[in-house]
Amino acid sequence: MPGERPVMWWFKSRRGHTVVPVAIMAFTMMVMTFLDKVAFLPTLVGSSQVLLMLFAPLPLCAAVVTVMSSGTADVDLAAHRRMEALDSALIVGITVIGIVIGYVIHAVLGSAAAASAGRNAALLVGVMLLAWPVLSQRSAALPAAWVMAVVVFGRTPAGGYEWWTVLPEPPQHALANLSAFVLFVTGLLMTQHSRLRERNHGT
Repeated sequence: MPGERPVMWWFKSRRGHTVVPVAIMAFTMMVMTFLDKVAFLPTLVGSSQVLLMLFAPLPLCAAVVTVMSSGTADVDLAAHRRMEALDSALIVGITVIGIVIGYVIHAVLGSAAAASAGRNAALLVGVMLLAWPVLSQRSAALPAAWVMAVVVFGRTPAGGYEWWTVLPEPPQHALANLSAFVLFVTGLLMTQHSRLRERNHGT
């Protein structure tokens, strides 16, 4: 059918047939393995017990980096379809799959942390996308940096978490869910706008 070949070219150029499935499988395995387990890691304040599930979203963030980084600008600008819209659709798909996987594992295995994993992926991807117009590929370090900041600096003396950490919050935490949604949507729109502007300046 007309139009199928450009879409398949785009999908393969974004490693949608290789890196994305591997990232989703890695995320799934991490969520199924970590569940509600904790590890003792060095922290500056409070308890040293850290939820391993905090690290589970990182493969999905890596997949989004691959989508954003793959392909060449010249080819994208010459393409007949709007590559930035297709990229955004793929990023949304990766994130939604992560949310669904987390809730399915939560429903089957009863892990509250699993239900938060997809939300946390959306939040971390949103943070990365917000910085992408300025930092480009360097923003790929932000999700891991946020997780490590939560681990090292996020505890309170009473053993809880600081207000800014968000990631350790339970799946029913309204503010955490709202924060993830707002950051993800805002980051996606800002990145798409930036790439549209670059496309228009390049034509």
